[in-house]
Amino acid sequence: MIRIMLVDDHPALRLGLRIALEGTGIEVSAEADSGMDLLQKLKAGNEYDIILLDIDLPRTDGISILKEVLSQFPTQRVVMFSHHKDKAYVELALENHAKGFFSKEDTVETIAVLLKNIMQGSTVLSPVIQSSVIRQGQILSPKELLTDREIEVLRMLANGFKHKEIAEQLNIALRTVDFHRQNIKEKLDAESLADLVRIADKYRL
Repeated sequence: MIRIMLVDDHPALRLGLRIALEGTGIEVSAEADSGMDLLQKLKAGNEYDIILLDIDLPRTDGISILKEVLSQFPTQRVVMFSHHKDKAYVELALENHAKGFFSKEDTVETIAVLLKNIMQGSTVLSPVIQSSVIRQGQILSPKELLTDREIEVLRMLANGFKHKEIAEQLNIALRTVDFHRQNIKEKLDAESLADLVRIADKYRL
């Protein structure tokens, strides 16, 4: 069970999300309606796998709270959660070491899957956020958009490795290589292997 704290100043949203996440393997084990409330709970010794943090909160914005949390609890995973989809917010959150950025338009099923991915070490943008960022013009580097394993696969693809060779070197199934390649293409808005090679070269991967 993944234990999260949900930080949002709208009680109805907190209640709805807590109920909706029941049965998904995600437990909303605590709630907070402000940055001060969040910090008090952390300082009291309460532990959470992930904090889902609204970017718009009374008195203090979510990015400032993110910085404060990580300055005092550097290993804490924090994911931003917002109706904002502007690329500037996304970039600022990732620059300040958020583990992800979700939209309030995302389905509960999507949120549950992405939270589990974050627990496995990924930094994640939800599909709604990814689509919005791409429409506004790509500002994020592959290192910010892709997981460590996806970076490995991208490097090998760009260096001419065949799928079978990648599978053998990384000790993963061939279908897993195909899965990673498809995810990479979607995240980078790439249509072909040539696009992936160009992107890898541009960012010196």
